[in-house]
Amino acid sequence: MVELVYTSDLKSDARRAYGFESRFSYHIKEEKNKMMKAGQVKVWLDQGPAVLLEPCEVEGESILIEEKDDVVPTTEQGWIIHLLQTNELLSVHEETLHNGERHFNE
Repeated sequence: MVELVYTSDLKSDARRAYGFESRFSYHIKEEKNKMMKAGQVKVWLDQGPAVLLEPCEVEGESILIEEKDDVVPTTEQGWIIHLLQTNELLSVHEETLHNGERHFNE
């Protein structure tokens, strides 16, 4: 007996499993939903919930004081956040923000 399968269903699973890029509109919408927006609540490292206030540029890497004249500073995309538990305002790197499902190595 032969079972019919919709090929679009197979492509959806393969895209997720093997990292293929899809051009289907419903996959593009998934990616847009992952974008961070002001007002969203994320978790910053292990410091608890934080409200995204606005995008900003943050330092790309630390520079030693002795090397300040020899090194050109770099910047990366970041966010100004409001930590809800401590009431602090901080500028942080975008990759340090997550939805709470991230596991940290101890």
